[in-house]
Amino acid sequence: MARRNNASIDVEVAIVQAQLGVLERREREFQKLVDDMQRLKNSISDEKELLQTKARELEAERFPINWLPTELLIDVFVDLIVAESDGLDDEELCAGAKTRHPIPIILSHVCQRWRNVALTTPQLWSCLSYRGASWNEKARQSFLERSRSALLDVVYRGSMDVSVFGENQRVSALFDDLSNEHGRLRSIALECHGPDAILKVTNLLKNSLNSFPQLRSLNLSIIQHSPSFATTRPLLRRNALRGVADGPDEEGNPTWSNLKHLKLREIPLFSLPSHFLANLTSVILSYPSTKTTVGPYGYQFYLTSLCRFLSFTPRLEEFSLSNAIPRLDAVLHDDPANSVDPEGPKRRRVELHCLKRLDWSYPFPGDVHHVMTFFDTPVLEKLDLWVEEAQTKRAAEMEHTSWYQASFASLASATRTGHELPSLRQLSLQCASEEGISSVIRKFIFPGLEKLEIINSDTRARTTGGLESIFRDPRLPHLTHLTLKTEAMLGYLPVLVSLSLDTCTGVGEMMKRLQERAVGAGRLPTGGVQNKHGVRFCPRLEALSFWGCDDIDINGLRAVVKTRNTRLERDPRGYDLGMAARGVVVNTGSHLPGWGSGKAKLDGEILSQRKIRPLRKPRRQDPGRGSKPVSSAVLAPSANILSSMIAMEEAFHPARIIYLRIEDCPFISRVDALTLHDFDVVDVIYNGSDLID
Repeated sequence: MARRNNASIDVEVAIVQAQLGVLERREREFQKLVDDMQRLKNSISDEKELLQTKARELEAERFPINWLPTELLIDVFVDLIVAESDGLDDEELCAGAKTRHPIPIILSHVCQRWRNVALTTPQLWSCLSYRGASWNEKARQSFLERSRSALLDVVYRGSMDVSVFGENQRVSALFDDLSNEHGRLRSIALECHGPDAILKVTNLLKNSLNSFPQLRSLNLSIIQHSPSFATTRPLLRRNALRGVADGPDEEGNPTWSNLKHLKLREIPLFSLPSHFLANLTSVILSYPSTKTTVGPYGYQFYLTSLCRFLSFTPRLEEFSLSNAIPRLDAVLHDDPANSVDPEGPKRRRVELHCLKRLDWSYPFPGDVHHVMTFFDTPVLEKLDLWVEEAQTKRAAEMEHTSWYQASFASLASATRTGHELPSLRQLSLQCASEEGISSVIRKFIFPGLEKLEIINSDTRARTTGGLESIFRDPRLPHLTHLTLKTEAMLGYLPVLVSLSLDTCTGVGEMMKRLQERAVGAGRLPTGGVQNKHGVRFCPRLEALSFWGCDDIDINGLRAVVKTRNTRLERDPRGYDLGMAARGVVVNTGSHLPGWGSGKAKLDGEILSQRKIRPLRKPRRQDPGRGSKPVSSAVLAPSANILSSMIAMEEAFHPARIIYLRIEDCPFISRVDALTLHDFDVVDVIYNGSDLID
């Protein structure tokens, strides 16, 4: 092949370069077309996505949950977290611990909106809940990161599938991860099967190098009954000072604490430094052990320990003894029963001047008054007692205290005066026996009681005695609400406004009493005499509620409403024109409830049917007997606190029944209940539905 010269090469190169230029130009043109098409495609995709989003939003508007604004949705999520942490019992936790995911995880996987809301709400991730056998350290770290600076709530509930040693390791690992977050801890709740894990937490709290400025709630519970503290003796060490006088805390440098709520179950009382008790407003103590004797490393809940513990809680407002009975190992300094054993342990009253509510479940009847006398509670407003049935061999159970004898109990019962609760407004009593009801509150005085609830937990039908057999002073002139589960006692309740009966027997007999009329006589301006008619019991009664009462019928209920909501016609001479037509039975002698005795007069007084023995006035509390003097303004009012004229006017002008609630009463039909509107009853609720005339 002949060698080409440079000129021919240059010509051919020029031709190739020209062709390349044409191709490059066409490539650029095609690329421009492709870019334009891609932009067009992208714009179409974007528009399509917008339309799809709008379509999803329109579909979502069909559901009311999506009408909520984001702020309200956040509140719903937070409330759900709180309800979930408190609402499940142990069986549900054990059954679902291996399958259930944390609520924040579930919420974040519902839809994109909920996920965005969940991930941007630190409060949802602030509850570190470890329940049952499930344990995920990676999830714990994710929760800590997503919670950011929110206050933390730590919840741990043990599982039967985990050994005590494994439980101790898990709790230790948990608080090791939180070693840098002590300042964020708001609440700690531990329910363990043994005391070893509890010791880890108490050591953290006792360490003066640790600070818990935001800690407001602490719950330490041992699920095991009568646990042994053989491996955790430090928990018992400080409680060995049960019998000594109150003194300052011996541990570290006391610091200020913001702790408000404390719950201890089977935990020795003095497991925490005393400065954590200074600002408490709510305390729940639970010691459900049934053993009368404990081992050498068991904890015994003594009354002296309880009093010493409460002496460190001057701001306490709510106190609950949940299935806890302190062992009676002391008497008051001024108790007359000291003569039985002058050398026995003595205690002064604990001043609880902020306590407003006291709940006590399953005490024995004789213990209520004995323990309550150790507390000075001038502002106590609500008392809720669930009393256990008295045991016949109680003295044998108390052999753990060498000086507690039957003679001491009987002498103390005979010599103590009534314990007055001047500010008590609401009393709820549940008892399993007739004797228990009387023995529990017989030694108390309630001068300002307004709401009374008496529940007989024994399903056997029985008849409850009158108030004079239950209360030390049966006069309750301030009572406005009464809830009973036994036969009613209405004679001493002149200002009763609302009456509720739940699955009671004898309701039909009560209806007869509520429809009884009182008859009196008054002078006319002309000098003549006119008969006056009213009601015998509860002239202020306005509301009646019945749940599951099998012996109430529409005739008795209608008669009560008719008696109180209609006025009798009278002729100018004072004779009743409508009593025979109405079939109303009138007692010619009647008596206003709770107003002493006396003979009928014609100058405006009530005709008396029976005489009631005048009740002695409640004794004033002696200031020298260990209790603060009570002013006359808060003493129990006498029966004459209201004038006779006002009482007569109320009896002869009774309030109308304006509210009726009927639930599961077989002898009252819906049609019968609807007829009560004819007597001016405003609200009639039948099986949950408001009947409108």
